[in-house]
Amino acid sequence: MIMMAGKKSQRKLTNFLFYVLYVFVAVIFIAPLLFLFISAMKDEAQVVSDMATMRAFVPYGRLSFDNYVAVFEKLDFFHYFRNTFLNAMLQVVFGMFINGMMGYALGLLEFRGSKFLVALMIALTIIPTEAVVINRFMVTKDLGLINTIWSLCVPNLATPMYVYLFYQHFIDMGPDIHAQKLRFGLRLDRVRHVVYTHSHEDHQDQYALQLRGTASCSVRPGVSAEEDVVELYGNAWVYRRFLSALGQGQRMDAERFRFHQVKAWDSFRVGRYTFHALRANHRPLPVEECLIYAITDGEKAILYANDTGELSPEVDERIRALGLRFSVVSMDCARGLLPGDGHMGWKECLALRERLIRIGAADGKTRFLLNHLSHMNDMTHSEWEAFAAPYGIEVAWDGLEVEC
Repeated sequence: MIMMAGKKSQRKLTNFLFYVLYVFVAVIFIAPLLFLFISAMKDEAQVVSDMATMRAFVPYGRLSFDNYVAVFEKLDFFHYFRNTFLNAMLQVVFGMFINGMMGYALGLLEFRGSKFLVALMIALTIIPTEAVVINRFMVTKDLGLINTIWSLCVPNLATPMYVYLFYQHFIDMGPDIHAQKLRFGLRLDRVRHVVYTHSHEDHQDQYALQLRGTASCSVRPGVSAEEDVVELYGNAWVYRRFLSALGQGQRMDAERFRFHQVKAWDSFRVGRYTFHALRANHRPLPVEECLIYAITDGEKAILYANDTGELSPEVDERIRALGLRFSVVSMDCARGLLPGDGHMGWKECLALRERLIRIGAADGKTRFLLNHLSHMNDMTHSEWEAFAAPYGIEVAWDGLEVEC
């Protein structure tokens, strides 16, 4: 008991020191914005006199919004705002498309020269924009784009850092991953993150982990041992099976993996995505706490609801609290037209769609996909498509790519 209390006190002290550090960093970031806002309400003489003192951050003296009014009177502010808005929208839309294709190709497809391109891409991230601004201007001029919105947008569409962020992440890695690798040309040696829903063999393949953890089976030239690490995320049962894989793999190197234990209602970052773990209804809770995931990049969100029966009201409350609106919902329909159990059937899928719409997590633009179809469905894929289409629900297939 004394040891447990000591660890608890140490954890509290560590958390306190981290919070102090967080507050300090927050002040560093907020202080310049506070200075700009307050200085904008002072006249020039007062700004200069306060510059070297803490009074620069204090709203005192003759304060007014005259400077803000002058911006609208002397400048065509709305013209500049329109240009900024259009530039941002064009860069986001076309940038997601261009960088996403490049990231997918470099991350998962095997072709001659791919390793060189990855190294070149990473090297390019260290070059500051100021070093190439003149070259960009000359190219833009030669393209005849000067004094157009495209002169701001086009040079920034393909960015090495954004391409790097588009490396692929996996949700579950079942035994069919090797067939998918051959069929779709996936580069499993470049997968850096695997997020598991639960420990069933069709979702957590031991053999795939043993191959990746064995140096002679997974050779990555030019990649250091420190970088050749797969981040694994899953519950305590997934962790137990992972330890079992380590024990069975005679030459498996544990240093090639980092395991992060996840519980229901946890949130964690995987690259540029945030995963919110929700409790699935797949196995009895004492047996295993199975998970599904709400995933977001800060703008779009998807719900990955595979291997679950009818979800509990707690899940609705959590999704509502997160304030997410899903662009895509992948729904387990393993039971087909049969009543749901540890998997959903058609009735439960329809109910889930209505629940999500009712709590504001989905709308008419949300794409609902039936997934995890099994031998219990008693219909072919084309029959399912005809059956589900009147309800605005699509039927997934192997190799389906969904754009949010």
